[in-house]
Amino acid sequence: MNPQLRRRLLATAAVNSHANPAIVDRALRSGSGRYRRHVASVYAITLVVSALVFLAVVLVHPAARAAVDSLSSGATSEPTTTSPAPTTSQPATGNPALVLASISIVPGAVTLPVGGTAQLTVVGNFSDGSSGPTAGVPVWVSNNDTIVSVNPDGRVTGLSPGQNATVTASLAGLIDSTVIIVTEKALTRISIRSVQSSSDTFQKDLESDGQAALPVGGDAQLVADGAYSDGTSGTLANATWASDQPGVATVDSAGRLRAVAAGTAHITASLQGNVATISLDVSDGPVVE
Repeated sequence: MNPQLRRRLLATAAVNSHANPAIVDRALRSGSGRYRRHVASVYAITLVVSALVFLAVVLVHPAARAAVDSLSSGATSEPTTTSPAPTTSQPATGNPALVLASISIVPGAVTLPVGGTAQLTVVGNFSDGSSGPTAGVPVWVSNNDTIVSVNPDGRVTGLSPGQNATVTASLAGLIDSTVIIVTEKALTRISIRSVQSSSDTFQKDLESDGQAALPVGGDAQLVADGAYSDGTSGTLANATWASDQPGVATVDSAGRLRAVAAGTAHITASLQGNVATISLDVSDGPVVE
């Protein structure tokens, strides 16, 4: 606005205010009322818009809706407290409700030959009457390591025949024991060899693949060797000999083998549940060396 015009207008307003004070007072009251109504309407509109925005956020955003629900429930419900569950020994399955009541060694009493071994394990007996594997590792001890030894995994070995020892397992303060009886050494394996034959290659063939050949009329002296649980071995004097084809080859109780006719026969030596077998091919002509 032009400065000179502005000064004239202000001067005129000043003169009028002094000349007509009632008019100026009405004008002020009217302007003040319009201003208050304008402020009130703006404030009301602002509140409505804010409420609409808040409602939209609650309806759309799950986190905001959850917060409102928690505030609503918190205003009407009493706070709750949870007591911690007691700590208990648990089985390998991890069920916290079960308590380990005792342990058992499986199998129970064991009989071993000298050099023989057996695997012992620990089974847990729980407070609900069930049994099963445990989460811990047991400690194994033999009361006489010269009779029976036991390694950290629970494998026992018989060392001294005609005696016994007690093996104990302990776990979580619980103990169980079992008795290991050691007998004389046991026969664990049989093998067949030849000590004499009419064929120069008979024994060599047996050693290579358990198969040999003889011509009709040929013979061989067989022996059975045994391996024992204590690691020793020796010739068996009381092995039982048999041929599955006596018409092709025969073998007597002393292990004397004779080729009778062309064909194939299987010769066995057996003792105490152990069996060894060789295959014999009998030919009409001489055996090819």
